[in-house]
Order: sequence, then structure tokens, then C-alpha cells
Amino acid sequence: MQFIEVNIELKKTVPYNEILIALLNDIKFNSYYENDNGLKAYIEESNFDLDLVIILTCLSKIILVCGRKKTPSGKDELSLFTFKLIFLQSNS
Repeated sequence: MQFIEVNIELKKTVPYNEILIALLNDIKFNSYYENDNGLKAYIEESNFDLDLVIILTCLSKIILVCGRKKTPSGKDELSLFTFKLIFLQSNS
């Protein structure tokens, strides 16, 4: 069985990790590894298609806008959401 790993890096992990996991569950991702920089999400290659890349891109823009805040100097600071796709193959 082959999987795709999506490495999602967040500037601010709380509460975005939990929000992303809930959203990713709805589009057939089935396991996650949370870390200090965000999370890694896994989906079976057979469940992955180009539409999911579009959805991930849209989610990144939504999180980017939701994560916008003003710094003490009054400038906008953005919480970054980036993702990278990695194709994995199990040994079984």
C-alpha cells in the first residue's frame, strides 16, 4: 500500500493543528503526526487526486487569512501555512 505524506508547517500550531485534522478527515486523510512545527498528514495514494491539492491550497489561504494579526508596531503579521507532498511506500 502506498501513502502520500503531506507535511504542513504552521507558524502557530494551536489551534490550527486540530482545525486542520478535522478538515483533513473529511477529505480522506487517515493518520497524523503532530510536531512543534505543525503536522504530517497521511492519505492512501488511491484516495489522492489533483482536487485535493486544490483543496489544500485553498485551506492554506484560509488559514493564512484567519491567522493574520497586528504586531505591536501596527503591521500585519501572517501565520504561515505551507505544505509539501511526499510519496511513501510501505515495506509490506
